[in-house]
Order: sequence, then structure tokens, then C-alpha cells
Amino acid sequence: MEGYGWLSNRRRRTTDGVVKTRLLGQPVTALCGPDAARFFYAEGNVHRHGAIPGPVQDTLLGRGGVQSLDGVDHRLRKAMFMSMLSGDGVGLLERLATEAWDAAVASWATRDRVVLFDEVARLLTRAVGPWAGLRPEEVDVDPFAADLVSMVDGFAAAGRRQWQARRARARREAWLTDVIVRARTTAPAPAGSALAAIAEHTDAVGDPLDARVAAVELLNVLRPTVAVCWFVTFAAHALHRWPEHRDRLRDDDPEYAEAFGHEVRRFYPFAPFVAARASRDLEWDKHRIPAGSLVLLDIYGQNHHPRLWPDPYGFAPGRFLERRVGPYELIPQGGGDPRTGHRCPGETLTVALLRALLPMLARLDYEMPDQDVSISLRRVPARPRSGMVLANIRTPPSGPPEGARTPAVESALTRIPVRTTLLSMEAVASVADLETLQVLAHPIRLRILAALRSPASAAVVARGIDQPRQKVNYHVKELERAGLVRRVGERRAGNLMESLYQAVAATFVVSPRVAWTDPRRVGALADQVALESLVATGERLQRAAAQLLDRAAFDGEQIASAAVEGRCGWPARRSARPS
Repeated sequence: MEGYGWLSNRRRRTTDGVVKTRLLGQPVTALCGPDAARFFYAEGNVHRHGAIPGPVQDTLLGRGGVQSLDGVDHRLRKAMFMSMLSGDGVGLLERLATEAWDAAVASWATRDRVVLFDEVARLLTRAVGPWAGLRPEEVDVDPFAADLVSMVDGFAAAGRRQWQARRARARREAWLTDVIVRARTTAPAPAGSALAAIAEHTDAVGDPLDARVAAVELLNVLRPTVAVCWFVTFAAHALHRWPEHRDRLRDDDPEYAEAFGHEVRRFYPFAPFVAARASRDLEWDKHRIPAGSLVLLDIYGQNHHPRLWPDPYGFAPGRFLERRVGPYELIPQGGGDPRTGHRCPGETLTVALLRALLPMLARLDYEMPDQDVSISLRRVPARPRSGMVLANIRTPPSGPPEGARTPAVESALTRIPVRTTLLSMEAVASVADLETLQVLAHPIRLRILAALRSPASAAVVARGIDQPRQKVNYHVKELERAGLVRRVGERRAGNLMESLYQAVAATFVVSPRVAWTDPRRVGALADQVALESLVATGERLQRAAAQLLDRAAFDGEQIASAAVEGRCGWPARRSARPS
């Protein structure tokens, strides 16, 4: 069995990179590369119905799920998934996962050794269950996590792993079918949850999903989330092989954490390829592809293609800091637009979870006992043979030092900073350009600015506004780039140094000039000094009123104020009349 190298080995023997072979007795055309991915995901070229082998449906995907649909049915079902797997829901799951990680680490510290793969599967199950709307009393975490892992682990296997996966899927589909029925009748799902969205979803003719199909789709949320344990375990393998990356990953730098996660998903093997059937007679690079024949896109081959990734078998997270990656280049979870095509809608969740958890993994203090960490490319899906055994785990320092106060938003004096720079904060600042306004307009950034009226770290602000620390750190960096916050010092938190930030002003107002993009307005202001003075006076009045409002709102001051409204003007110019 060639495993992940099956298509790559054959492609090397071709002159143009197109592989013609057979799979399960059927003719196959296998493609690779960004242009091939664009061809594969172009609407109308291929379809998924009938392309997914029965064993894969009975283990990994289930029957009747979104992966097997095309056309309008696929777009409607995909819209349901995108509504669940984007926006605020991502941040909530990220927070639940980091809390589950912290709780798990505390228990690991009491044990001689743990298998990281198994532990991460359990903590992700503990996080995604309530996030999806399952009642905690209904979820027995350990066996549920084992079943979700088994569905993934056995999809490409024969023998014992395959049958374990089949039994796991049958068991969980039956249970979740009952959950769906109860959500529709006696036990309504929590509002806004995945369970509610799936139970209430209707198809193109307005009918609800069959309860068994709805259970399949709920598993299509739960299973891929828990499968992130593969990538976290691969990340631990990468830190073991290339420890020089650990220090930078420890920092709360979401950009680097995301780049590290992307490199893990590119470098390590997971899905070998994706399959579809030609919807009509096609031609690719002078190769005829008959209607109905199988078309494969070589995921593993593309993620290791030397023309796309210099030094493809080197582990280099920095490559994702140096270039913008297109939707048809990095394709571990499919290519194209996830909103409309067949790219995995849960990829956003995967990236967010890795961005949150990998720095926590890098900060973990542990030892690696003797073990077999080899990864066989003949095993699909691959994983380190030992599951990455960690021993003598020490709980990393977190939270405030002993005796420190922990208000919702911490001032610079709450903990003694190691180094500070005293900078005055303006009472009111005016935003006068569109780019800065776009940065300012994000709802979370407005809450961060309010929290940073006094100096604080990103970690403290995250606790105060109940958002994941990594997300807040990212938004703080964006606000700093836009000149809306600035770094004012550092403080020690345990063994870590944290930066302190403060907003450049207590209040921000938007100048009307932001919307004046027509150069004729700018020219008119330059030509007519009195008119320009009138506009400037209006802006000063706006800032002064905002400053008075802050004094009333935050200082409790009773503002003596009065407003007088009047109108004045000159008669309109009249043209001279002939006598």
C-alpha cells in the first residue's frame, strides 16, 4: 500500500503531471496544482453525488450529508453551515476550547504521563458538545471522543479500524437522531446553537431535514472539530523535531500562531486527495476526461509541490508570513470559496482553534520519554505512532501574581510594571480618514478601546470583555498599527513579560471629512477660507461636546450646559431685471 505517495509517485513518472490510473476498478484522472484546483472546484465541471465510496460514507461522512450534494441543495445546506461556523460562534468555541485546555493541563500535572492525541480529543469534545447545543448531562465525554476519533481514523482503513469506525458512526447517528427529534418536540435546542440551526433547517421546498440526515449534519460539525486533535499532535511533533520554533510560538502573536498552524496543515499528511465525477466530457491540459469518470485532486501532492512551496519537505512557518496564500494553493481542507463551493466550511474553526491552542502547547513545560514518534505515510490518516506521550508536566504560570487585584480592566498600577513610558492621553481624538475608520468600526475593537482608557495588557482586556486572549491580542495589534492605541510599558506576569497598551484618546469622534471623497469638496474648502473655518468650527464643537459628555458619564460631573439654536443668512442673489 503506497498511502499518501500513491498519486505523487505516479505523477513523477509523467511528463505533464496528469495521472491516468484506476481506482476500485474505475478510470481516474488525477490532477495537481492551483490551476487544477481551480478547474476541480469550478461550478459545472464535476459533481460529488456518486463519487464518495460507500465505506467513506459509512465511517467519515455519513449518508445524505452536505459533502454529497450539488447545485441548489448544496448551496442551501452550505449556507446553514457557514452561519454556524463563522462570526461570534468561532470566538465562543475558541474560548471554550482554551478553558478546557487549562482544566486539562491542571489534571495532566497530577499524572506521570499522558498521550497528547487522546487528551486533546477529549478536551475538544468537552468544548464542542455544549457549544453545539448538547446538554452536558447527555454527553459522556470519553466514549464520545473515542467514537468521533474512530470515524476519522477508520475511513481509509481495512479490517478492525474500518469496522470500529462503522460501529461508532451507527451508534452516534442513532443517538443524535433522537436528540434531533427531541429538539423538534419536547426539548428545544439552545437558541443560536448548531443543534437549533440543523433541527430547524429546511430544504429547497421548505421541508425539514430527515432526522437521520440532520444527525449526520450535526456529526459533520462535531467530528471535524474533534479531528483538530490530529493537527495539535502534529504541532507537538514539529516542536519536538524543530524546537527552535518554540520560543516565538510561545508569544501571544496570533499572526505567527496562525502561520505555524498553516505550516502544520501543509507539512503533515491528513487527507490524501478529494474525489468527484466529471459532469460532462471535459478536457484538461489536452487530456480528455469522460463524463461520469472519477476526477481526483491530489491534496498531499499539492501541499508538497516544489514549484508551489520552496523546500516543501522543510518545516518553515515563516513562509506564511512572507506571502499571501490564494484559495487554490493551500488546500488541506479543500480549495476555493467555502461559502459557495465544496471547501470545508469548518476550516475557519480549525484555524482559530490552532491559533489559540498552539501557543498554549508551546508554553507547556514537559518531558518527552522514549517513544516511537515516527509517522507512516502508508497509514491514512497518518499520526505519530505513540500519539506523543508527555511526562512530568508542570502547570504553566497563569493569572495575576499572588495578592494582586483582578478588576475587569486593570490599570497600570495593579501590577508593578517593569518598564513604563508616561504618555498623556488625549481627551478626544478625531478620525478623519477612511482607513482608520475601517479599523475602528469593528465591534470588538470598540470594546477594547473602551477597556484601554487605562493601561492594560491584552490578556487582562480579554478577561474583562470575555473574549479569547489570542483574538484580543490580534485586534490590539491592528489598533496599534492604525495609531489608535500605543504601547506604554511592560509588566511581568509569572515567567512571562506582557506589554501594556493604552488608547491614544478617551473618546473618538468621526470627522465628516471621512465621507468627503470627492476632490471637488477638498478644492472648495481650500478656495473658500470662511467655509473651511465653518467646517473646522463644527468639528471643534463636536469634540468639545464629546469631552463634556465623558466628564458627565465617567467622572459624575454635573455639566452646566445650554444650547441655543438659531438661523441666520443673507438673501439669495437675484439677477438684474431689464428696466
